[in-house]
Amino acid sequence: MKKKTGILIIITSIIAAGFISFALLGFKYNNNNAGATLPNVWKFTTGDNAEFAKPGFNDEAWKTIKIDTFWERQGYDKYDGIAWYRVHVLLPFSLKEKNQLLQAVQISLGCIDDADETYFNGHKIGGITGWDIERSYVIPFGIIEWDKENVIAIRVDDTGGNGGMYGGPHTIGDVQLSDVVSVSSNHKPVAFINANTKIADTLRFTLKVPVDSIEGTIKTKVYNPLNNEVAFEKSENIIVGNNADSTYEIAVALQTPDAYKIDYSFTAKALPGAINHTSLFSYISTPRLQEHREYPVVKNVMPDESMPFDLGDISFGGYLNERLNDNLTQRLLKIDETGILECYYNRPGKQTWVGEYTGKYLHAASRVWQSTKNEQLKKQMDRIVDILIACQNKDGYLGTYLPEHYWTHWDVWAHKYNLLGLLSYYAVTGYKPALESSIKMGDLLCTTFG
Repeated sequence: MKKKTGILIIITSIIAAGFISFALLGFKYNNNNAGATLPNVWKFTTGDNAEFAKPGFNDEAWKTIKIDTFWERQGYDKYDGIAWYRVHVLLPFSLKEKNQLLQAVQISLGCIDDADETYFNGHKIGGITGWDIERSYVIPFGIIEWDKENVIAIRVDDTGGNGGMYGGPHTIGDVQLSDVVSVSSNHKPVAFINANTKIADTLRFTLKVPVDSIEGTIKTKVYNPLNNEVAFEKSENIIVGNNADSTYEIAVALQTPDAYKIDYSFTAKALPGAINHTSLFSYISTPRLQEHREYPVVKNVMPDESMPFDLGDISFGGYLNERLNDNLTQRLLKIDETGILECYYNRPGKQTWVGEYTGKYLHAASRVWQSTKNEQLKKQMDRIVDILIACQNKDGYLGTYLPEHYWTHWDVWAHKYNLLGLLSYYAVTGYKPALESSIKMGDLLCTTFG
């Protein structure tokens, strides 16, 4: 492991209007990204004024605030609305020398609750609405003052609850490949029935900034997630960009019916980092044959004061039955299966919390099916369970994130609802793979968190 080295730059300037302290930038070099850590303390004020975005505005009278946690935790606990953050920084010329391809550097600002407009030396460089989205913007060379003072100003609009900057990282450094291009797939997993089946997929490249062409390498691997046995592997040089390809197509002939995943990894010659994507390539549609529940026999030290009874003996009538059937026909049978499952079979999910809906559906659907025995609902539940279980990793992970973001944001939350949904499904169907999947999730959670 290479040791990190650090350089601390401290510059203080005196101007006619008073003292302005330049930010302290700590440079930390590693294998992937050389950059500067932004200071944790910025200038801050509530209210709104377009002048706050301008680099020449005097913010000496503003209070200070930390950017790694919400403003409610720093004396503004009852404030919702607009506020501004500002910081003065110095960027070394060495960053310019390393980022000639795009003539820009990258800035990471952590998460901002709820919406931001970010300015660099008075020029807007980005803005996103979303309290849990990590901000990453590109700063073009043309607006940077090298080895001189630069001003970052961020207008934040908090619509309620917590507000402001929080989390991390907060850095300025080399432009990463992920700052320039993103990848996605609309692949829907195929039910693998017959041997020697050819399955195709298309990976789409979307440019975040205009680039004529990027030379890189795409690596693909098709494998069984339960035993990691590789069925297909390929590495190919490609070019993507405005004047090149925007898609990559692949077709694989698979011999043995099973659940398979496909991993993509795209790297570029001129930009650091890699972009990864995982899709569920295929799954097994398992017939349900005389399934039955199995519960461990527990001998009580003290006898129960009441006799348990099977919930299957309960039937509903009147208003409750009407509501139950409304839920069946107006909600459950109309569920968007792609919408609730795509986050699992095309990782990462498009939203941080999107993984909770599959488990919620299975919990509700299991309860309704127990009373109605609706055949259409049962087929839908079975299909969703088969796909969900096929998305599970060998170690039990069943979330919507890629490995570098496991157990962040809503990941544990999604596992909680998957446990609830699969156990509810097992309780009414006796389908043992649902129980086994739940046990693997529970074991992983216990191993991870103790």
